[in-house]
Amino acid sequence: MKNILILNLTRMGDLLMNTPLITGLKKKYPGAKVSVLSNSKFSEVCKYNSFIDNIYEIDIKQFETKIKKKELSFLDLYTYLEDMVGKMQSLKFDMLINLTHSKLSAVFSSLLDIEDVRGFIANETGQRLIRNPWFIYFSNLLFNRPYNMFHLVDIYMRSGDLTDSDEKLVFEIPHEADQWAADFLKEKSDGNEIIIGFQPAASREDRRWAPDKFAELATRLSKNMNATIIIFGVPSEGELALEIIQKTEARVINAVGKTTIPRLAGLLKRCSVLVTNDTGTMHIASAVETPIAALFFTHALVHETGPYGGRSVTLQSDIPCSPCSHHTDCNHMMCLDYITPAQVEHAISLLLENKDLSKIGPTEAVESLYNRTRLYSSRFDEEGMIEYFPLLKKPVRVRDVMAWAYRFMWTYILGSGKNKGVGEMSETELQEKSMEAARKIIEGFSCDNYHNIASHLYETTRALHSLHKICSEGEEIVKKIILESTSRSPDSKKMKIISDDLQEVDIRIEVLGNNHPEIGPILKMFSFGKENLEGDNVKTLAGETMKLYQEIRAESSIMEGLLSGIMSELALQ
Repeated sequence: MKNILILNLTRMGDLLMNTPLITGLKKKYPGAKVSVLSNSKFSEVCKYNSFIDNIYEIDIKQFETKIKKKELSFLDLYTYLEDMVGKMQSLKFDMLINLTHSKLSAVFSSLLDIEDVRGFIANETGQRLIRNPWFIYFSNLLFNRPYNMFHLVDIYMRSGDLTDSDEKLVFEIPHEADQWAADFLKEKSDGNEIIIGFQPAASREDRRWAPDKFAELATRLSKNMNATIIIFGVPSEGELALEIIQKTEARVINAVGKTTIPRLAGLLKRCSVLVTNDTGTMHIASAVETPIAALFFTHALVHETGPYGGRSVTLQSDIPCSPCSHHTDCNHMMCLDYITPAQVEHAISLLLENKDLSKIGPTEAVESLYNRTRLYSSRFDEEGMIEYFPLLKKPVRVRDVMAWAYRFMWTYILGSGKNKGVGEMSETELQEKSMEAARKIIEGFSCDNYHNIASHLYETTRALHSLHKICSEGEEIVKKIILESTSRSPDSKKMKIISDDLQEVDIRIEVLGNNHPEIGPILKMFSFGKENLEGDNVKTLAGETMKLYQEIRAESSIMEGLLSGIMSELALQ
């Protein structure tokens, strides 16, 4: 019987995005026990998931408080973690999936001495290593976000070798909380109006839509839809709610600070729509199947953390720098202004009309309304992964074509969670996948401007071809290293010359990437692979290095073929 531990020390929304992985593991391994080790600050959300057998907590908050007061004793910290490691070791887990990419979690994972570890671990010197190809990809996307089209839920699922498409986020509302929510709304409303929820706050202030815009939207919804607004939030967000209430003419129910997490879920379940920034509340709404109008700004990217499953629309600012890097401090925040109350009101109307969103044919007036905004809805693809498709056809960009090509390439290379190897894709399959990717692009974008980006894409195919050739040279050099290292009397001077030649190959690869950032995702995977190399046996290291060059060569070849095929299809439009 499998005994599995999920380690996640991040926020509530991330814990909710783990739930399809947990459900899938329980189905894949009948009788398995799945436990979660989480940050005590956010662990409560795990209590409302019957698929979780045990919940364990790390109290990180106590150390944050002591650090602020300069009272932290490293002996106390060491003793606490040592006790926690001992407790987890005694439970004898045989699989660990570490979904937290901090150094603390990596070290902790290594100390547990579990045979099957996926995610982030550390070696004897404290260097962070990554186990499982999908987790290597997860680290990659942080650096190449414009080209990522995989949701974190699907990345987590595939790290557990799961491909089911019928999983959803899980939050089971207790009867008491459900009844409380029914009574609360019965007391606060007349029962005849539409209830629309607002989640105006977010964990980061730069991901919050302005209170003025929420207030204007509330007024519009009240006048045009006879809606009553209910505002959600924790007690510290009370002033934000009051500001909205003071600036709107709408009828508003202020639920800020008045709910527990399960009672919040009960209220969300009764909303016709939730308007929200990228928050944990949004993911609870997904779990209880409330329609969602999600607002994504700055660092938030719909493809990564958008509403998972259910009925939703997501608005993302149409600005070249969106999404910005997690390490960016923006000095203009223009993306917050591009999404308007009129747009969100229209998006809500689409949800309330209960039409098939994929068949909506936007008018010229609607396209004009969303001039600087992209509007998405979601569906599951043939591989069982969620995709966010545009409801409005904007002119196709280089990044759109590259992102779709990468989605098909990585799906093939990474498979269900285990590498399929480094074999090339057959010509027949390459043609089929190229046509499929092109259909997705044609469905989601206007390709009238394709001739404007064709030359850029062509240069990218040439760069991929050059990368393929350089990596073949790298393989030949590694063969020489293996040959020399296994000879009866290895020549250290000769080995140094060969190693310098290999370093020169890596420099050429780096230069190629600097000149062609569109191939960055492939190069970053190669870089992470090299960082994951362990040990000091020359022959073993050379063998692992050979695999890395074979992988990057295969990836560049497949991407070149996919991109060429896509370009041929788009040229015919």
